[in-house]
Amino acid sequence: MAFRVSNQAVTLQRHTPIDRSIAMINDNNDNYEDGDEEELDEEDLIIQAAATAAIAAGLSAIEHAQTFYDKTPYHDSALSGVALVLELLTGHPKCIRKELGVHRHVFYALINTLKAAGYQ
Repeated sequence: MAFRVSNQAVTLQRHTPIDRSIAMINDNNDNYEDGDEEELDEEDLIIQAAATAAIAAGLSAIEHAQTFYDKTPYHDSALSGVALVLELLTGHPKCIRKELGVHRHVFYALINTLKAAGYQ
C-alpha cells in the first residue's frame, strides 16, 4: 500500500483500478473553476441522455426478442371445415382478416360471386 498527501491530509491509496479512477475524479473535481462546473453539468446531461437511449434500445430489443422465445399457440381452434368458417364469420371481425387474409364483406362478395358462377 502506498501513502500520498492530498489537501493537507494523509490518505491511504488502494491499488485497484476503480479506486484509482475515483481518486483521479476527486482530484480533478477539486481543480475545476465555476465555468468548468457548467461544462461538467452539460457533459453529465449528454452522458445521461446517451445512457437512457442505450437502456431504451436494449429494453426494446429484449421485448422484441421475447416474442421468439415465448411461444403461444395461435391456431388452437378445435373446429375445422364449415364450423371453422362459421366461427370466423360470426366472431371478431379481425379474426377472419388474420386467418383468411380478407375482410368479412370481401369474403361474402366472394361467396356470392361463386354462387352466381354456379358453385355451391
